[in-house]
Amino acid sequence: LDFEADEELSIATVVDDVRPILQRVSEREIIIEHGSSDAALWLSRGLLEHILINLVSNARDASAPGSKIFIKTEQQARSISLSIR
Repeated sequence: LDFEADEELSIATVVDDVRPILQRVSEREIIIEHGSSDAALWLSRGLLEHILINLVSNARDASAPGSKIFIKTEQQARSISLSIR
């Protein structure tokens, strides 16, 4: 895989931008919740999108048909949390 150079990204923005793709891949309703502060990190945007698609695909495979997928992002002190269930 060939990903572009790392850049400072807002994880919330990338999750919101890729939401339509995630819904098509998962065939599920996607519920997104962002924490109170916008978490930023240095990463290739393509790599982060790839990670999100893989995690949502795994969540789809592990869930019952018709269920919803929940994505939550938040920043706590010096760490960033991304949860998909």
